[in-house]
Amino acid sequence: MASRNLLLGPRPATHDHCTIGGMLGNNSCGATAQAYGKMSDNVLGLDVLTYGGARFWAGPGGGDGMPQEMRARLRDLGERYGEEIRRRPVHLAEALDEAWRAAVPGASPGGHG
Repeated sequence: MASRNLLLGPRPATHDHCTIGGMLGNNSCGATAQAYGKMSDNVLGLDVLTYGGARFWAGPGGGDGMPQEMRARLRDLGERYGEEIRRRPVHLAEALDEAWRAAVPGASPGGHG
């Protein structure tokens, strides 16, 4: 991003070797969070390309192109773990890691180090 003179507000401690996918999956923030917010404050939506080749928009007014099987699996995750999600929203990726990987085979939000 620096080569294009772009700045992403959240700057986690792992900023020199993290990925945008990992930052999304972990809702990263860091030392600049009070000024720029965390990832969820900086993302309006996502243009998603799955490992299977499906492409869809996830965000306001979107998601219609999401594969039905994925939609059903994500809905099931919400039903099974909804209370956990509401209690620990910042650590959602950690709380649902195993269930997410089972629901969406091959999926990974990336890593941050």
